[in-house]
Amino acid sequence: MTKMLFWGLCVVMAGGMMTDAKAAPRGVCGVFQDEARNATARIVSANRMEMRYKDAHIAPRFFLYQRSGNTLKAENLDAVYGDPLEFTLSGDGRVLRYSNMFDGEIRLQRNERLDCGAEDVATNPAGRACRQDIGVCKEKSRQASQEDLEALCADHLPFACLMLIERYEDAANATEGEEVPAVCREGDPAFDVTACETAVAQAIAVSFAKILSSDAAKPLAAGTLDRLPALCVENASSALCQEVAEKLWDGGRYLDAAKSLRHACAAPIDDASVCAGAEALAALDAGALAQPATEILPCGHYLAATGLISELTFTDNGNVGVGLGVTLRARLENGLVRIRHERGGDFVLRRLADGRLLGLDSFNRYALYSRDGGQERCAAPARYREAELKADCHAGESMAACCERGGVQGCNGMGHSAALAGDWDGALEFYQRVCAADVRSGCENMTKIGTEAAKAALESLCAKDAEAVACDVAELANWALLGTNRALQDALQSIEAEAASE
Repeated sequence: MTKMLFWGLCVVMAGGMMTDAKAAPRGVCGVFQDEARNATARIVSANRMEMRYKDAHIAPRFFLYQRSGNTLKAENLDAVYGDPLEFTLSGDGRVLRYSNMFDGEIRLQRNERLDCGAEDVATNPAGRACRQDIGVCKEKSRQASQEDLEALCADHLPFACLMLIERYEDAANATEGEEVPAVCREGDPAFDVTACETAVAQAIAVSFAKILSSDAAKPLAAGTLDRLPALCVENASSALCQEVAEKLWDGGRYLDAAKSLRHACAAPIDDASVCAGAEALAALDAGALAQPATEILPCGHYLAATGLISELTFTDNGNVGVGLGVTLRARLENGLVRIRHERGGDFVLRRLADGRLLGLDSFNRYALYSRDGGQERCAAPARYREAELKADCHAGESMAACCERGGVQGCNGMGHSAALAGDWDGALEFYQRVCAADVRSGCENMTKIGTEAAKAALESLCAKDAEAVACDVAELANWALLGTNRALQDALQSIEAEAASE
């Protein structure tokens, strides 16, 4: 779509909006609540309405709507993809009804009248370009240029700002030279169906690993981060402010992120679901962040009001108790405390000047841990030899051939392929080679197999070399739980296989 055509559409929509505004009866506006006061709908103009909820974990939703008779078709301003609601207004304008998949029909009674002509444009200046049909406008915006999205965002349409941030993320995470491998290109001399299947399995496994890892996404560029705070300030959108805060946090702009959280919490946005995080960071300042790089691991018991892991107990040898009998291992890396978790990534903490710990990773983002007793002195952890999983396969080389000549990447891919096919013995053989090369993920994949054979193989690698990373993984593995998980997965696969054969 060219810029001229796109904005031509916007002008038409804007004109339609003005006509609808003049034609809309003023009596439609008001405050509607259900009997239990769990939901409140505020129709504040001839085009805009809000939904707020008693449950603090449900964010407010801001809608543009179109009225046809007594039907109000509304679309969420904060949602990048379609999130419509259809309301039915009673003939006397006193009752508003809508349905959802969980509660069925919900009846809202008007308990306050509002003047449709008194919309507070200063605090809620919802954009005009999409008012006639926001659903169509959203669809067309997905093909819009970045320049057009920036203009729609500036017109106070939060979904366009969120789309814009998605564009920024795509650019940050794009992989240079990413293409279909030669073994998967028909007509290429290297084309090989079996090798291609292995390459695809490897790509799927890598994608899952990135999704599950807490530190997979790359931070946005500095110039992009500079532009984000204004997107939050200029739009009355909790969802947008939360997204801005996340990107700023992941980019190391902790104070700016805290400000965006406060915007998401405070009126007129008034989203209580993020207030806990904002309150926890209220005392965060430049002085607290000025602490030099940490040289020793924390010791003792730490508590936080937010975050996935609210309690951390640091003891000897870098051991960290995270509750439910689970013990993980902490290490220092570039002045940060990193705690390896079962999903293949790290919980990441930064020590502040006053000794508190700040959660940096996506699972514990905004968490602020304060020491609450526990062990006073902790023995330093043992040092284990660890290597990166390098891309050591040759261009066009199959994973099998790569592994056969000693390429760790190839063995890792073959292990993934076997695991995806349910061949645990085959997977163990390949993961064992990866682990023997001191690649932690290879050893961790051995534990996920969860069998006695896997346990014996891992302990055998450790017995040969006490400094191998296999020893670290073996010491922390909860084999009883891992075995139970494997049994459950095998049972589920058996059930699925039986269902498929019927």
